[in-house]
Amino acid sequence: MKNDQVLFRKVGKGGALLNLASGSFYTLDPVATRIWQLLDQGKKRDEIVGSLLKEFKTTGANLTRDVTAFISHLNREKLLGTAGGKKGKAARKSKPVKKASPTRK
Repeated sequence: MKNDQVLFRKVGKGGALLNLASGSFYTLDPVATRIWQLLDQGKKRDEIVGSLLKEFKTTGANLTRDVTAFISHLNREKLLGTAGGKKGKAARKSKPVKKASPTRK
């Protein structure tokens, strides 16, 4: 579900996204980076949760909720495409620099 207007680069243990259409820049922590990579591979939410449970020291209690919230955030910010190559769902105007994270604070 890649949006062709979004560039991704691995940076250290995390990553960075640049939305060319809006000019917005996002930093990703290691878990968010892995979610992005799995989404780019075409994985579904449940597959992503399964992979994260194996790769990171976490429990499944809140992981599904956090992954769902992060994917929703990516959609709101128009960072994901949809089936058929169309851009993600409509989003509110974003500020130039944001940090995306799969966990709630």
